[in-house]
Amino acid sequence: MADKDVALGILQAAIAIGGLLLVFIGFLLGRVDKEELKSVRVKIRYVAIGGLVPFVASLFCAWQSIWAVEGAHTSQVYLFCTLKIVLGLTAIYAIMATFYEVR
Repeated sequence: MADKDVALGILQAAIAIGGLLLVFIGFLLGRVDKEELKSVRVKIRYVAIGGLVPFVASLFCAWQSIWAVEGAHTSQVYLFCTLKIVLGLTAIYAIMATFYEVR
């Protein structure tokens, strides 16, 4: 039963990370309309689109967590590795988006 509890915890973490990424991507896309220069709008749009990479990874992690809860042994084996990848991608994206100069 402990394996299912861990898988459910990872599922919740992956969904939370995905939700935070969607909020940030939406914030950036909302900012695109407020910018006057086209080059700035394009840069902001690229940063927002880059957020889809860790978002898709978090969806994959959530999907793999569901498989682990259902009892798929291979998903349980790779679940921690997938979560580490999601966290790494999210950290890289956060650093990139924070220090990316748009002006």
